Amino acid sequence: MRKLFLLLIVPAFFACKEKDLTTENPAKNKDNVNIETSILYDTSTVHLDTIYTNNLGLEFYFTEMSFAFSDYTFAEKGDTILHRPEPFLITAKNQERLISRFVTGGYSGQYGLRLGLDSAQGVGYTKAMAQDDELKNSSVFRLDADGIDHIVIKGKLFDPLDPLDSIGKIPFDIRIGTTAYSRSKISDVNNFSVSGTAVIPFIVQINLWPVFNDMQLYDRPVIKTDPTNQFDMDAALEVADSLQVNLF
Repeated sequence: MRKLFLLLIVPAFFACKEKDLTTENPAKNKDNVNIETSILYDTSTVHLDTIYTNNLGLEFYFTEMSFAFSDYTFAEKGDTILHRPEPFLITAKNQERLISRFVTGGYSGQYGLRLGLDSAQGVGYTKAMAQDDELKNSSVFRLDADGIDHIVIKGKLFDPLDPLDSIGKIPFDIRIGTTAYSRSKISDVNNFSVSGTAVIPFIVQINLWPVFNDMQLYDRPVIKTDPTNQFDMDAALEVADSLQVNLF
């Protein structure tokens, strides 16, 4: 019998008062802003090759996923004091990235990220322009002029019409791209202090459950964000709007 394995979620970083990060692990390079990503399916950490069942009774598992972020900003009292537009890629196997640096001091403000690229950066963005190694070595770059697919989720669906299917013989490939479907997110206020070589963790929580819980993967296993296909674009828009991304 197939079983869905659920893991408890370790509580993320929620700063409600100023926190001294002096004792955190030292940064390996000059950057000390660490994006720490948690990929969930409802309340469970996602693991590749673990079987999930949605509300429609479809059984499937994930084999690959990546999420491209850009335009990191940190604003304090309405003023942007840190800004890094350079895109970086988070994958299921590499869910952390050191991306920028705070100088020593105390901070109270909000940070923001864009899932995808904005129109000024995304149009014509190529592999040669990428600085993040994970992004540069990925296959998210589109064949058209619309930059990258900032959401890529691949997996296998067990054929609901074949009770003997024990391997998941129907592949699915969901790729959400174009700047029209990028989405900006912002955190609540974080309070913390920085001293020495402390690493400052900022949490990104990605929940796949709102996308897949009622998705009819059997009818549409492939989404390409193809501007020439309105049905495909509508499906891509639904995914872009459904994916739950929270910043802490």
